[in-house]
Amino acid sequence: MWISESGSAEPRRATNDKRSGKPVPSRAVFWPMVFSLLVVLTGCSAGPEDEQARALQAIEQARKAGAAEYAGSAFTRATDQLALATAELETQESKKLGFLRRFGKSKELFASTAELAGAAAAEATAEKERINRELDALAVDLEARVEKSLQIVDGDSWALFRDRSNDPGAMMELEDELTALDDARREMEGAIAGGEGERALRIGRAALDQMKTLETLIDETSKTGKVSFRFEK
Repeated sequence: MWISESGSAEPRRATNDKRSGKPVPSRAVFWPMVFSLLVVLTGCSAGPEDEQARALQAIEQARKAGAAEYAGSAFTRATDQLALATAELETQESKKLGFLRRFGKSKELFASTAELAGAAAAEATAEKERINRELDALAVDLEARVEKSLQIVDGDSWALFRDRSNDPGAMMELEDELTALDDARREMEGAIAGGEGERALRIGRAALDQMKTLETLIDETSKTGKVSFRFEK
């Protein structure tokens, strides 16, 4: 407001810019315009809530798919990307003035996290399927080999070999080793039933290697009736 020569109050009029001659808004007009602009700018920089939620969901799905165990490197890349996205989000949110916050980068990082987590989940699923196929074949092979060898050592011919052997103690040790392998086969099957694919695979591979060694020894002993081996304790 300003006071006219007559003493009455009248609205403040906009002054003219001396160089351009154009009207300059008064403070009563200027500051509301500034605040309105800040509101618009702040509203245009929306946070990455949707992208963050999708990323967290993808990470959880990958974890449930066993990615940490069956796709460790891929899952680590996803979690590392999540950490970067979270740090970037916190950096932007720490800025006191909302219109200075820029969430574009954090949105991209969260979106990338979801993609990496999805890839890790797919890799884990494929790896579990591969392990299961190998375990199925391994279990069938090991069971057949153990049963065949047990039939040999339980037969009359093997008993005769043991009685006439130059080292019957070693032959009994071989029988004990064969029995232990049968126990390992059952342990592998238990690990499979418990969803411990990697552990079952380690047990099965080690048992199969030992089984092949025993088969060779049993075959040689059956043919010659002599013992040329000794198991280490």
